[in-house]
Amino acid sequence: MKYTDIFTLIKSLNFPPDKYVVIGGAAMAGRKIKETTDIDILVSQDLLEELKKKPEWHYHPRIIPTEPSGLVNNEGTVELYPTIGGTNKGFEEVRKDSEMIQGIPFATLSHVVEIKKIYSRNKDLKDIEIIKKYLSGLAIN
Repeated sequence: MKYTDIFTLIKSLNFPPDKYVVIGGAAMAGRKIKETTDIDILVSQDLLEELKKKPEWHYHPRIIPTEPSGLVNNEGTVELYPTIGGTNKGFEEVRKDSEMIQGIPFATLSHVVEIKKIYSRNKDLKDIEIIKKYLSGLAIN
C-alpha cells in the first residue's frame, strides 16, 4: 500500500479524529518509513461498539488470544483494536501522546517499538531496526 493510499483510506473511514489513533506498521508508513499491507487502528471503546453493528466490520481475533478482540473491514485492509497489542495501554493513553500527520493521529514511534518488542516476530524485529535507523537519522534502505 502506497503512503498516499494510507491517508486516503484512513480519511475515507470518516472516524471522529478524537476516537482513533493509527498504530503498528501503518504508523511507520504514515511517516514514510516503510510501506504496509494493512492499517491497524486503536479505537475508543464507544467507536468500537458502534462499528460492531455495521455490516462492513467483522470480528477479528488478536495475536495474543487473551487480548480483547477487534474488528476487520470486508477487504481485510483495516483492523481495529480496543487496546494496544501486548500491553494494557488503552486508547486514551496512546491517543494523548499521538502525533498528528495530515490531520490523522498516529501513535508515537516509541509506542510502535513497544508493541513490536512484545510480539517479537521477525517482521517486528526488522521494524524496530528500521525505526532505530530512522530516529538516528540514518538512511533507510
